[in-house]
Amino acid sequence: KLNGELFGSPAIGEDGTIYVAAWDGYLYAIEPRDAADLRIGDVYFGPTWGCIKFKLRNVGCEPAYNVSCKVKISMMTWRDDAETKIYETTVPFIDVGQEIEVKIRGIHASPLRYVPFSDYTIWGTLFGGNSIDLLWVEAGNANGDMCWEGGDYIGVTIIGSLVCPVGLQYWIGYVLMHGSLPDYS
Repeated sequence: KLNGELFGSPAIGEDGTIYVAAWDGYLYAIEPRDAADLRIGDVYFGPTWGCIKFKLRNVGCEPAYNVSCKVKISMMTWRDDAETKIYETTVPFIDVGQEIEVKIRGIHASPLRYVPFSDYTIWGTLFGGNSIDLLWVEAGNANGDMCWEGGDYIGVTIIGSLVCPVGLQYWIGYVLMHGSLPDYS
C-alpha cells in the first residue's frame, strides 16, 4: 500500500507479475490474480517426532500443483561446527481456498555434541544451537511464500528425532506456567 501516487514505468514478468520502479526508490511487484497464491499460516511450536508442521493455504484463483515445501535448518555439530540442511516435502494438490497441514519429515540430529562448558550454560548445551533459518513454499503455477527471510530465524531444539521449534525449554516453561498445552489451532 502506498501513501501517495505511483509514478514509474511498469514491466510485466513471465508469470504475469507487474513490476514498477517508483520515484520513491522502491521496486513494487503486483501479483497476478489468475494464479494460485500460497500463504504459510500457523507454525506448530511444540514437540514433534522428526518433523516441522505448519498450515498452508491457497488464497489464489487456481489450484496449486506439486507444491514444494522446504525448511532450511542450521545445526550445531561435533566440536561446535555448524551445518545447514534443507528438508523438503511435496504436496501434490491444494485447491482454491483450501487449507492443509503440512509436515516436513526426516529431521534428525545427533544427540551427542561437543560444546565447551565455558561457552554455554548447561541449558544451552542441552537445548540450544539450532535454528530454522527459512521456511518456504513454491510451485510452478503459484505465487510462493516464505517465513524468516533475511536474517530472522526461529530457534529449534533437535535431540535425535525430537524436534521442537522455538525450543523445548520455552514449551516446557509454557506448560509449567499455564498448566496446559499451548493451543495451536
